[in-house]
Amino acid sequence: MHPVILPEHREFFFRNNYIEFEGLITNEQSELLAEDVSAVLSKRMNVPQKYLNEYSAENAFRSGRDVWRDSAAIKKIVCRHQLAEIAAIITRNKSVRLAYDQVVFGGVPAYEEEPSLLDVSCFTGMVCGLLLCISKGSDAEVSEYLPKQPGNGIYITTEFPMKIEGNGIYLLIVYTKPLSNYIKKDGDLNTHTLKSLGYVFGDNLRKEFHPMVYR
Repeated sequence: MHPVILPEHREFFFRNNYIEFEGLITNEQSELLAEDVSAVLSKRMNVPQKYLNEYSAENAFRSGRDVWRDSAAIKKIVCRHQLAEIAAIITRNKSVRLAYDQVVFGGVPAYEEEPSLLDVSCFTGMVCGLLLCISKGSDAEVSEYLPKQPGNGIYITTEFPMKIEGNGIYLLIVYTKPLSNYIKKDGDLNTHTLKSLGYVFGDNLRKEFHPMVYR
């Protein structure tokens, strides 16, 4: 689905710090995305997929940064031009770069205090995030704003207070301006992850690791 972005959508986004769109990806794509996310986490954590639920949400969170790097199917979603285009239009940016993706399980301690992207992201120049539902779980007691159905997603401003309740599974995709730097952020549990790619704090993001996804 490619929603038509109207002026009232942008107005709602900036007034409420979020906006939801339905059917950003299909049910089939959501199922494949959930399967690939599980497979990547299983490999990274060295745990059989059937036992992943026995590990804490925080352990899964620490292993869930940039899962697109390990799966072609996830990469197709995370780098999808249409999703990035919506981010660019509603934030009034001509182009956007991929900062990171992050698998988020409901109840993860990292989000207990309702942080914003600015609090938990080790990048400058962020424009917004997309919280995409890939598994709705069984807990009905979730925040009102959270997307309830797989394939739905909410675009959030960098100031939006994230509260991820329940037992659903989400994929957070974060976009930046073309010029963005890697910085130390104590609130980001994965703030040191990029060092394995040769980055040091203060470096500009490089296209081979953080592609331009809309221009």
